[in-house]
Amino acid sequence: MKKRLLFFILTFSLSAVSSFAQEITIKGKVSDASNDETLPGVNVVLEDKKGTVTDIKGKYTLQATEGKHTLTFSFMGYKIKTKEITLEKGKELVLDIQLKTDAKVLQISTVTGSQYEKNLSQETVTMDVISPALIKNTNARELSEIVYKTPGVQIQDGQVSIRGGSGFSYGVGSRVAILIDNQGAMSGDLGDGKWKFVPIENAQQVEVIKGASSVLYGSSALNGVINVQTGWAKETPETEITVFSGIYDNPKRKELIWWNKNRTPWFWGSSFNHRHRFGNLDLVVGGNVNYNFNYLQNADERRGRISFKTKYTDPKTKRTSFGVNVNLMNENSTRFFLPIDLLDSALYKRDGSNDKYTLTMVDPHYTHFDKRNNRHIVRGRWFNVFRKGGGTDPDANSNLLSGEYQFQSNVKSKVFITSGVMGSYGFNRSNLFPDLRTTWGAAIYSQLEYKPWQKLTLVGGARYEVTAVDSLVEAAKPVFRTGLNWEASNTTNIRASWGQAYRLPSVGERFITAEFGGGIKILPNPGLVAEKGWSAEVGLKQGLKVGNWMGFFDASLFWMEYTNQVEYKLKITSGVASLSPRNIQNSRVAGYELSLIGKGKMGPIGVTAFGGYTYSYPGNLNGDPSQKNVGTYISNMFKYYGKMGIADTSKVMQLRNKHIVRFDLQLDYKAFSVGTSLYYNSFADKIDGLYYVVFAGLYEFVERRQDGDWVMDARASVKIKKHLQVSVIAKNLTNLEYANRPGVLEPPRNYTLQLRYTF
Repeated sequence: MKKRLLFFILTFSLSAVSSFAQEITIKGKVSDASNDETLPGVNVVLEDKKGTVTDIKGKYTLQATEGKHTLTFSFMGYKIKTKEITLEKGKELVLDIQLKTDAKVLQISTVTGSQYEKNLSQETVTMDVISPALIKNTNARELSEIVYKTPGVQIQDGQVSIRGGSGFSYGVGSRVAILIDNQGAMSGDLGDGKWKFVPIENAQQVEVIKGASSVLYGSSALNGVINVQTGWAKETPETEITVFSGIYDNPKRKELIWWNKNRTPWFWGSSFNHRHRFGNLDLVVGGNVNYNFNYLQNADERRGRISFKTKYTDPKTKRTSFGVNVNLMNENSTRFFLPIDLLDSALYKRDGSNDKYTLTMVDPHYTHFDKRNNRHIVRGRWFNVFRKGGGTDPDANSNLLSGEYQFQSNVKSKVFITSGVMGSYGFNRSNLFPDLRTTWGAAIYSQLEYKPWQKLTLVGGARYEVTAVDSLVEAAKPVFRTGLNWEASNTTNIRASWGQAYRLPSVGERFITAEFGGGIKILPNPGLVAEKGWSAEVGLKQGLKVGNWMGFFDASLFWMEYTNQVEYKLKITSGVASLSPRNIQNSRVAGYELSLIGKGKMGPIGVTAFGGYTYSYPGNLNGDPSQKNVGTYISNMFKYYGKMGIADTSKVMQLRNKHIVRFDLQLDYKAFSVGTSLYYNSFADKIDGLYYVVFAGLYEFVERRQDGDWVMDARASVKIKKHLQVSVIAKNLTNLEYANRPGVLEPPRNYTLQLRYTF
């Protein structure tokens, strides 16, 4: 009897406790107070640190016991909101919240540095973010035009260098990884970026990482990363249409003009972008067409591109989304590689090619948030570059298939883990190399961000990758990165980082066999090995606020080391000149960078600023081995801040600009806007003798450009109606004759009329 009574009391007690502790549902939606747009990824936390994050649609669900609670909503760039709530037994609570932006400092979000959204000031590496407004206002027709505006970035005939980490070497794959929505967009055969193929009309922003980034992004991220984040649909449909037309002015030297009065070089084009949400389906469609009757002789270009993005969100859980993105482009262009000379015939074509390209990119994607709010991402990409052959040349066909699974977990807001596995397979045929060439690769990586306390973030990561070209298997050594960011005050962040990187030689570099003007042959080198390197920096980002204008001043010191860099070297055998790629260069590049970014109003005038100055000393450790000594190198870095004598040029790498200035300023008043872009490149101290062999008149060209090149653009616009803007843009305002790489002069002064309509 006593046992039965004890059992009854125990059962009743447990039932009462269970009933008393029964959890009640709290749910709702979080949105931006200024525009009612929903906010995914908002942290929703109870006082006991139990919490969740809002899903793709900005909705959240949370369980709590009966009684009074404190609920906290926090999201990067917004003021923290705390809500006192009372839960009643059996009554579900629906609580919608609106967050207001935090006006203490300029809020710029990024995803490239850590592959999840965070504030720019919290990054451990130097990053620059280019807004879509700058792309539109300057009428950038391809990605390279807008990236060129970034402090410390130089682009030479399609090859990009960040802080002097690379020089121009035709045919060598990119040392800067180019991404579209966090996935590599490098061609499978040449390892180069297709600047014109990137859908910049749908760019949400362009993010540039400066320094080694292979832990998250693998090969080609030796010198940095350029990631184009494209946009998604919002609650309200959006459409934007742009049309433009322009004309090239005559160069100052009339001897350069090859065209007649009846056919002055000109260009025109248009682009559009439409974003629409149909219930649980997001649809984005965009495209552009461009025609360029070039100022360079026989270098005309016609291209058209269309893209679309889709994302379907599971209506039941709101935690799963999937879709496919497609990008297609057709291009018909004549490539200008060599001029007749660099004297009076610098715009006359001596050598080039007629190219007909079709580019295709298909990206399936899947994202799922599990019950613990861990994020699982599965994404893939098929990238095809097809070039139609002509005459006896066969078609060239490059295919690269890649896939990735990524896992992200935020543990009690203190530890953020990003881990993943990747795989790729490529198969390539071309008239430039014999037979079918195949590549494959597999990698595993992990990165951990730890916040021991609120104002300090520590980062560490590693990657291991195995690759193969045909039957040659290469196991890259593991690469590592580490860094920290300390919020010294509400407006001051101090950062430090160190990271390793590598670049695998492309199929083209290893197997290309070709001949270009002057009878110079290009020979293959299958024995090329991977380029390797590391970069380190310390930096300070200081928030600024003047009235309603906010911005960041950034200062950084950087140091980069590279080994086995590939460059083409000239060899003359029995009177026949040939070029072959070789692993011969070991370099050290160090310097500093000062930059400013800001936006807001000073009185009635809207002011937007973006730019900076970069100094880098590109030490050649092969040409002057004494510079392997750190003291000697630092001494030379100060000694040769200005011009170098010819006898000292062996100390530096060729075709590097030690001084780079980039700055853009826009002023807005009511319906009117004016803006200017300023660029400066110091002249390269060293130009390889090969270029003097290939380019007649190079000595005279060098003499004219010894002080470097200052180039200025200007623009003005007016909104005629709420949705219509008319702009006039003048580029190379002083009509300067200059070249970013020997052999191809940059455009003379040119004018553009742009009409942009949004609705």
